[in-house]
Amino acid sequence: SGGDGDGGDITLTTMEKSICSRGRNAGSPSGGRKKGPKRLYGKKDKGSSDVGGPEVYQESTALEALIGYTYLTDEARCLELLEFLDGELDGMDDL
Repeated sequence: SGGDGDGGDITLTTMEKSICSRGRNAGSPSGGRKKGPKRLYGKKDKGSSDVGGPEVYQESTALEALIGYTYLTDEARCLELLEFLDGELDGMDDL
């Protein structure tokens, strides 16, 4: 199932999984250097949420890579993924 917020999963192709992996790795630290926005590693501002950080940045980067890839290569698949995400986000509103 997909897109209706019923908790169903969507299956990624092998290529889509590879794109996500490469997108996630694009923001990962290597050789002791920190990658990604400096704000991820700085001190928390007063009143800022503790949600986020490097892990969330990596997952977001992977999602951006996947959406960008499907938009350029298969717009119908891109729409399918976006509809799935929309349904999942709608389901989170009920929590």
